[in-house]
Amino acid sequence: MASLAAATDAQIARAADAITLARQPCDVVWRGDALLVATYDYVEAEGTRVGGLCRLRAGPLRETASLELNGGYAVASRKDGGVAVATADGRVVLVEADGDALAAIAASAPKHNLFTSVEWLDATSLVVAEGDGGRVSTWAVAGGELSETRCWDAHAYAPGCPAEVWCATRD
Repeated sequence: MASLAAATDAQIARAADAITLARQPCDVVWRGDALLVATYDYVEAEGTRVGGLCRLRAGPLRETASLELNGGYAVASRKDGGVAVATADGRVVLVEADGDALAAIAASAPKHNLFTSVEWLDATSLVVAEGDGGRVSTWAVAGGELSETRCWDAHAYAPGCPAEVWCATRD
């Protein structure tokens, strides 16, 4: 398989069967001729969240780079270069994903609740689902920095029942 972009779903599935990642894959996006995979595991005995982001390239399909982020849960990629990761410890991380390495270039402070999705709204803003917090938030990206611009409860159950949000996207 010379190129992931030219591969059929069946070819990718067969190649993926031969790949063993160090962590569980949670989300996958195309990035040029590679796949970016958000990975996550919870190590119950230690009470820690592990995983992050890895890149898989074709010919044969193999992991070529990885970045530990205390659990990568979701990844979003813009065609013009931006990569954002939502983490298991409640951070948004901007990642440089071009070239041979993956590098974090900016990160928000951890909110200590699982961020379950991230999507680019446009070139300078993101929307994030805060899984076990039951909230949705928007974030601005300016000068290589992240700042939360707005957050709200996505929905609520009966009093005393926790709300969860698993996905947020643009309209």
